[in-house]
Order: sequence, then structure tokens, then C-alpha cells
Amino acid sequence: MSQRFGIYEGNHPQKGDQGSRAAVKLRIDSKAHIGVAEGRGSIIVATGKGWPAFLNVMGPCRSDKDCMLVKFAEGLRGR
Repeated sequence: MSQRFGIYEGNHPQKGDQGSRAAVKLRIDSKAHIGVAEGRGSIIVATGKGWPAFLNVMGPCRSDKDCMLVKFAEGLRGR
């Protein structure tokens, strides 16, 4: 995708200043939420039981409707 993406994994979701959060359905979490600010997006994903309990997937994003990050995150799968 020729873009940089980041994934934070842990037991508590990071809560950055990413504006309002919109729902986004992903294979790994159908109730994930995305926040978009200044051309970057942040998706909070609940992974279920065990560690990590949450992923914060970050990357390029114009809006919750036009977002390379969502395409990237759709490829994530659980164990």
C-alpha cells in the first residue's frame, strides 16, 4: 500500500484526540470504531479474551468513508 501503518497492542485502548468516532465493521471486530483527524485515522479493535485485549491500528485516512487504514485493517484476523 506504500503507506505507513502502526499497531499498538495492549490491555487498554489508547484514547488519542482523533475527533468523533464512527463505527466500522471489520472481520476481527464488527463493532470497531474509527477516529479521523488531520489526515490520520485510529481504529480501536477489541480482540476478545487474552492478551492483547485491544489493538489500536493507525494510518492514513481522509475520512471514515475514504480511508486506506480501513482497507488495511480489514485484512486483520484473530487467532
